[in-house]
Amino acid sequence: MSKKLIRKLQVGFGISLLILLLSSSASYISIKEQINSRTQVMHTQRTMRSANQILMDLQNAETGLRGFLLTGTYSFLDPYYQSVKSLPTALEKARNLVQDNPQQVERVDSIHVLVDSSLHLLERLIALKNEGTIIRVDQLVRGKQIMDACRTMIARFTDVESALLQVRNEKMHRSSNTTSIFIVAAALISIFITLYFYLQIREEFKKREQMQKALKQKDEDISKRLNIIQHIAQKISSGDFSVRVNDEEQDELGSIGVSLNTMAASLQESFDEINSNEWKQAGLVNLNEITTGNKSEQVIAKEALAHLVQYGDCLNGAIYLLDTGSLHLRSAYGLEDYMKQQYAPGEGIVGQVFNDRAMRQLTNLSETDFTVGTSAGAVKVHNLIWLPLLAKGQCFGVIELGAAHSFEEADLDFYQEAARIITLEILAAKARKQVQTLLEETQAQSEELQTQHSELENLNTELEAQTQKLQASEEELRVQQEELLQSNQELEERSRLLEEKNELIASRNLEVQKKQKNWH
Repeated sequence: MSKKLIRKLQVGFGISLLILLLSSSASYISIKEQINSRTQVMHTQRTMRSANQILMDLQNAETGLRGFLLTGTYSFLDPYYQSVKSLPTALEKARNLVQDNPQQVERVDSIHVLVDSSLHLLERLIALKNEGTIIRVDQLVRGKQIMDACRTMIARFTDVESALLQVRNEKMHRSSNTTSIFIVAAALISIFITLYFYLQIREEFKKREQMQKALKQKDEDISKRLNIIQHIAQKISSGDFSVRVNDEEQDELGSIGVSLNTMAASLQESFDEINSNEWKQAGLVNLNEITTGNKSEQVIAKEALAHLVQYGDCLNGAIYLLDTGSLHLRSAYGLEDYMKQQYAPGEGIVGQVFNDRAMRQLTNLSETDFTVGTSAGAVKVHNLIWLPLLAKGQCFGVIELGAAHSFEEADLDFYQEAARIITLEILAAKARKQVQTLLEETQAQSEELQTQHSELENLNTELEAQTQKLQASEEELRVQQEELLQSNQELEERSRLLEEKNELIASRNLEVQKKQKNWH
């Protein structure tokens, strides 16, 4: 499709869309105004109905009162009581409906005062009738005056609302007419624009028919180039990522060739990455198999270091583990005669890596100029790497590896993952050792407790024998106590008899003495 045709379509559709938007916006605004006007009209109608309801309630109350005054029958007061209940609601409703109009609010308040006066007067008349008092004419005239004032005030209220209703109806009709005019005008303009651009597009299609012949020739050329691209794509799909498309044409097929070249390069990179990941995962799996099992910390360090050095094609390596505040050599590969056995945290690169908790790498080292203190003193390797053994933010040791080749990104990723696995296995070995120690201590304590238990059983046997002896002694003491108690009772009885005899003897002695005195 030509740019000219596209431009015409864009202009045509743009104008049509603009007219549609304008007409839709105008219609929307007009309809919104109509809805607003209709809402206002309904509001005014509700206000007028509320005012009429007030007048009807007053009239019903007055009519009921008249019937009661004429007949004395209380059933005539039913409309009165219903009006007394409904009038406050009607007044409140009317006042809420005209809150936006202060003058109408004042009128509603005036009506409220008149209604209260009227109801008060009607209530007074009912009370007088119940008392049997004759209703005076001036009282009835007063009620008529209040009722006339209510009618007048309600009439003014409804006149204002009627005027508002007329204005709002006229506004709603004008809005409806404007909307109709906009819709008709937009439809006519849209029809005219559609016909105009239809004729323009038909001319453009005629021109396109003339261009089709020229396109056939170009199509043959494209077919040839597509065959070439297809052949290249087949080679790429078979795994030959080194092929490239030599198509320098600045068209769609040329961009496809560039895309194929980019795809081949991306696939080559992806497969290299996959191979690297496979190498990494295989090494980690082997490391996992080597370190798992009920192995000691020393064995894990030795076997893990040997795997890292051999799998990564390194020359040497060492593992330092934290013990009693210092880094102690637990395993070495290739540098046993030169290793430093212990590092303090922060001492040398090993101690610094421990403090920093971050990997450290040195590349392209000179065999003569290298002077950094390491486990070898003077290292004759070209590349060194130090890996901290981290777990939960704490460092438990450092791994040092040296190689003649440079460490690639895949090598570093592998070593970092391996360091995590080694850290976890070493921590597990430490935990197993602690558990074993605790088990041995527990077993020794259990044996000691068993011995103490036997001693306690012997003591319990002796105590039971002594308890039985004490029980026998208590029984003998109890028998002796009962015998003593019986002896005491017998002695008390003898003492009582002896006292009685003594008293009798004393009495007789007194009688004898009296007789002797009398005889003399």
